[in-house]
Amino acid sequence: MSKKLSAILIIILLVMISCNKNDSLFTKVDLNNANGEIKSSLSTFYSKNGIYLYENGTDEVYLFLNGYNVVQGEKTPYYADVSMKVKDKTLVINFSEKYADDYENKEVENRHLYKIKKPENVDTIKVFSNEQETHFDAVIVSE
Repeated sequence: MSKKLSAILIIILLVMISCNKNDSLFTKVDLNNANGEIKSSLSTFYSKNGIYLYENGTDEVYLFLNGYNVVQGEKTPYYADVSMKVKDKTLVINFSEKYADDYENKEVENRHLYKIKKPENVDTIKVFSNEQETHFDAVIVSE
């Protein structure tokens, strides 16, 4: 095998490993199956739509996206295409916020919970909705 081909294969392997590392950075959690402490802490925010970050002092943090509350006659917000990656000591969270006309549509998921493994050497978290930088509506810290 030539040196050039070996170098290309190594680069492809490194890219695949880094992609897999980012994929394992977060997992979706069924809110009904979350532990009692998390459900209790987040329940305060069930009546308020928004983007929430929950931290309980472990190596994990949780992202809670809530679009559950709909005013009659308005469109219901829901979330899709959630992704996370680490770039230059920054955890970058991206998602699409979309709107549905039928708020009784059972296919629309408008409340999401994600468990995020805290990556090493991250000192900043940025969150983007529809490719626009935004902010957390609250950061919940439990002891």
